[in-house]
Amino acid sequence: MNKPKILRKPCLLVPKTIHLEYPLFVYLPGMDGSGKLLGTQTDGLEAALDVRCLAIPRNDITSWDELASSVLFERIILLNPASSFRSHPLFFWGSQFTDLDPIFLYDTGALGLLPFLASLPRINRGARQELLKAMRSVPPETLRWRISLLREFYIDEYKLSQLTQPILLIAGANDRLLPSTTEALRLANIFPNSRIVVLPESGHACLLEKDINLYEIMLQNDFLECDDQTTKFIA
Repeated sequence: MNKPKILRKPCLLVPKTIHLEYPLFVYLPGMDGSGKLLGTQTDGLEAALDVRCLAIPRNDITSWDELASSVLFERIILLNPASSFRSHPLFFWGSQFTDLDPIFLYDTGALGLLPFLASLPRINRGARQELLKAMRSVPPETLRWRISLLREFYIDEYKLSQLTQPILLIAGANDRLLPSTTEALRLANIFPNSRIVVLPESGHACLLEKDINLYEIMLQNDFLECDDQTTKFIA
């Protein structure tokens, strides 16, 4: 008897424990889609937040609209946002060559990209291995699809300016993958209710760095203050 086919869809995972009495905090993953790389920050965040991770199946190729409809939010944290991808010709045109990469170079390419994704001296060995594992977990065809989403991503600045939620823009000044500080400054001029935190020594994957504590950053910037305990955060 054939087993029924199980369709996997994006879902919210609970990293460790459930704290229904705390504000809901939803973490949106990077290119790997797993949400597992939040692990280094979970202990701090769970001190005052009910943490969830959006997990996207490794073979998932749903559209922006479908992904966006999966998440509701009242506060936003943007970490080294890739919203600048389309506006930089080097990244935009270079990404189109991913279709030409031979499969046997896939794992090697992930290793070569590691220094651009992270400030390696600031990340311990275990976190480096987790990052590399996450990068290699995404099949080449899925990676091509997700990069194509970045190439096509565009939201009119007027629509962005209509967002009234508090927005915290966090940028690593040592990001070698994207011009995150410049992009954070650009977005701060669009969002009516935002503030910027620049991490002077941090790279792109800043949450993996041993000296970075997202909970402390939120606390220092009054981003945890709320009267309604049902407040939802998205990062």
